[in-house]
Amino acid sequence: MIKFFRQIRYSLMEQNKTSKYLTYAIGEIILVVVGILIALQINNWNGNRKNGIKEQVILKSLRINLKENYKLLEQANQAALNAYNASLDLHELIQPNVTNINTNRVDSLLSISFDYFSFDANSGTINEIINSGQLNIIKNEALKNRISNWSGLLEDAQRDGDIANKHALDNMVMYIAKHGSLSNLPIANQILKDWNLRPKPPTSFEVDYQSLMSSSEFENLVSWHAVNMAYILNEYLSFQSYIENIIDLIDAEIEG
Repeated sequence: MIKFFRQIRYSLMEQNKTSKYLTYAIGEIILVVVGILIALQINNWNGNRKNGIKEQVILKSLRINLKENYKLLEQANQAALNAYNASLDLHELIQPNVTNINTNRVDSLLSISFDYFSFDANSGTINEIINSGQLNIIKNEALKNRISNWSGLLEDAQRDGDIANKHALDNMVMYIAKHGSLSNLPIANQILKDWNLRPKPPTSFEVDYQSLMSSSEFENLVSWHAVNMAYILNEYLSFQSYIENIIDLIDAEIEG
């Protein structure tokens, strides 16, 4: 096409038809510009198409990862709820000059109150998306903002778990070790059973449950443990809503 215009241009110049030559020259320039614009448009379209494909892959992978984390969070949340309720039940049993103590129930409630765990999220997919710059491929700004908040919110949830663990280990466990019996708690035997190890024997010493369950100090420790569980529950429930919101945003963006 360019060669064709060049031949016409030479022909017009030889015939001294300047005005027609200029017209064809301008037409040739316009044709080149239009061609460049079309090429750029095709490149942009092709780039957008490739980014769209990448975005769908990222969103689907992220959705799978979030679903897995949601299940882990549900388990951690249920364990924290059980621990919270067990702490309250134990708190109700602690009374001045208490009698007729059901020692098996006390040991069971103590085990359940300690049988919680931190939400150990699998952040590999999200961290890779953020650290590799793939987050910019996602077009939905609200979704990008929510994903960017992941690390901060996760740290908040885990921080409350760390605080609860420290209080439980440094205070409640140490108090029971001095005034009760850790050997009688069934929680350890359940873990050993899961690991196919023989159970540990109960204590051979006499345990003064009367003093333990009529202690105001022990009541305060149990009460504060329940408060810590309440904080964990609040963080976990907030994090559940956060994950649900991200999944809803992703579902709205996934094609097909």
